[in-house]
Order: sequence, then C-alpha cells, then structure tokens
Amino acid sequence: SSTPPTECLHLGVPSWHLVAEANYVLKQLHLLHPDMVVQVAINNDLNDIAGIRGFSGRASFSPAFRSRGSGMIHQRWPINRLGFKTPGFLLLGMDFQSAHQYRQAGAAMQRLARAQKASAGNYLLLLNWFRNQPVALQFFGEFLDNDQMLQLPVVFAELERLRVSPRDAHWSAEGHEEVARYLYAAIQQRGCLSMLELKILPRAAHVFEGIQKEVQA
Repeated sequence: SSTPPTECLHLGVPSWHLVAEANYVLKQLHLLHPDMVVQVAINNDLNDIAGIRGFSGRASFSPAFRSRGSGMIHQRWPINRLGFKTPGFLLLGMDFQSAHQYRQAGAAMQRLARAQKASAGNYLLLLNWFRNQPVALQFFGEFLDNDQMLQLPVVFAELERLRVSPRDAHWSAEGHEEVARYLYAAIQQRGCLSMLELKILPRAAHVFEGIQKEVQA
C-alpha cells in the first residue's frame, strides 16, 4: 500500500509560553485539522509572555497583565533585574504564584488536548523541564493523562553534544535528531498515527529505550 502524504508544521514565536502556544493552536484547529499535536515544553515556558515594543524590541511587561506595570513573573528576574546570583523559585511550585503559573499552563494544555481529541486527533506534551521535572509532572498530571506526556531526561541539558554550546542549552543538530527518533518511536509504539502504519526503526527504538532508562534514573 502507498504511504499517504504527510505534512509537519512547526509553529512558534519568540517569547511565547505554554498558554500562548496552546491558545494559538486551539484557535487554529479548524484550519490545521492536525492528526497529532506535539507541544514541546522547556522550563522557561512558565514565565509570563513578554510584550513587544517598536522595532521588535522586547518589553519588560506582560500584555496579559498590564496592571503589573513593568513587572513580569519570570524565573530569572532576580538575576536579570535585581543582580542576584540565583534565579527565583518559580519552578518549585511551593508558593501561590508558582502553583498558579503551573495550573494556568496545565488548564490551557488540557483545553487543547480535549479539543484535539474531540477532532479524533492526538495530543502529546514533550516535557524538557530539567531537574524540576517531578514538579512539572505533578502539576501537569492534574490536567493531562500519562499517555499525553513524554519526558526528556536531564542529560539533554547537560551533554555537550546535544547542546548548541556550553552556554546555550538549545538542542544542537544531533540533539534534534535524537529527539526526532525518540518522538518517532513513541508515536509508533503508542499508535498515535495508525493511518500511517509506521514501521519499527531499530535506531529510533534504541534511542527510545535509552532515553526511557535515563528518565527513570
């Protein structure tokens, strides 16, 4: 049988956070009609979304909360604005504001996941939350099922070959390839795109098994 045509769209805007991402795709579902939505989350996606000034300069306020003036909820605010040597406690989920940010993001992702399911599609959150992964799983698990979440291990932030540079934790070309294989194996094993009859790729399966061991460790 011939393989049906496939299309993969990458959607994102600098400074978006989890709520903005989920809300944008939710509003575009009737145009996109995706069989699957994969939302990639990194731990700075819990920050407030920044506004943009003239000439595309980033503002120091959040358009969603103009009443705060020039203050934004941001994990690196103590470093960037106050001169401290350590970030804030946003990712720990121990205070009201931190828990609120987590649950606000979880609720937005839940709305998207439910709408996608109602359209006979699948939703998957790829969680790259570094050492605070257990906290994110606890909060996001209030809104998403286990089979709607997939974890990346801390090693993705620490291995030099997977990073752009020692100072930049964004994925290198090799890092992107590893994530692609990981996602392929997860989608294949979970039957998320059954209409494609995806075959088992040994290298992807090997990457999946290795990453799962790292996650469990």
